[in-house]
Amino acid sequence: MNPAKLATAALVLCALRAGTTLAQVPSPYDNSPSYVAQNPPSASTSDRPTAPEVAQPAAKGQEENGKEEEKKDEPCRLIGEIGCGINVNGWLDMGATANADNPRSRYNGTLAPNDRNEFQFNQTYLVMEKALKTDEHCWDIGGRVDLLYGSDYIYGISTGFETNPDGSPKWNASKHYGLIMPQVYAEIGHGDLSLKLGRIYATIGYESLMAPNNFFYSMNYALRYAEPTTHNGGYLTWKVSETLSMHVCGVNGQDRTDGLTDSFAAMTGFAYTPKEKKYSLNFTIMSGGLEPTNRPTVFAPRTYFSTYLTYNFNEKFQSVTQWDAGWQQNFDLQGNTADFWSFT
Repeated sequence: MNPAKLATAALVLCALRAGTTLAQVPSPYDNSPSYVAQNPPSASTSDRPTAPEVAQPAAKGQEENGKEEEKKDEPCRLIGEIGCGINVNGWLDMGATANADNPRSRYNGTLAPNDRNEFQFNQTYLVMEKALKTDEHCWDIGGRVDLLYGSDYIYGISTGFETNPDGSPKWNASKHYGLIMPQVYAEIGHGDLSLKLGRIYATIGYESLMAPNNFFYSMNYALRYAEPTTHNGGYLTWKVSETLSMHVCGVNGQDRTDGLTDSFAAMTGFAYTPKEKKYSLNFTIMSGGLEPTNRPTVFAPRTYFSTYLTYNFNEKFQSVTQWDAGWQQNFDLQGNTADFWSFT
């Protein structure tokens, strides 16, 4: 495709809110290769390690007015809470992309998730969640299940979950639309500690597979071609103070549930938000996790980190700056090391 001829304009028609190692795989649209994610957060806002909200004292009248304003700002919910603390919510996300080059395959190259030169129904997303309530320093149990159907499914596939260990598909026969379960975990907590076990959106990077968490319809290359989307394992979070939280994780590589080769990867990081909430600083680093070489004696471990800073100019204007970097050993199966980085 001639880059000089490419003019891509993405239009989000609907995103109703109620509540990615670099792997070369065949393009689902033609015989040319494309780089796509083989598997969140990141994680959703609720799954990222963020500092807890600071409760501010307010007069009775102000408190009542505040509650009324909150109700006005809340999105319209079709289902909501269904009992026992379980909340059901979701959204629809779709859009269209126009490519002046008009490729016969309708494939827009490395652009993602609007990688087709046509209208796409990207996400029909459903969340069922029971959030932890440990404010009173007591024990509580929760969990969450996410379901996504749409063209974005190819960016959330986990080897051994939506596919067989060798990467062949299980239930998704279509190249363009499919169903995935990007999150399914149980959670237990007490006071300032909580532990998630299962499949969880990755906390690396700002953007997420979940459409409402992103600024734009298109996503940055770091998320699509370097960052993991989901992890399978354990995720321990400690709210150190009102402004600082830390997390440590033990997972099965990245974007893998049960592959032909599996390995342990460790991940840790923190999130800091001052009391005035003018900005927020997040950092996560991961090391280990073999690349899917499908050869148990061939190793290609990776070390990867991401840090991003959000700054609130006012209530309605926010900026995000992100820096990612990584090193991968034996990336070519010849013993050489590759390094990569991105700045957004």
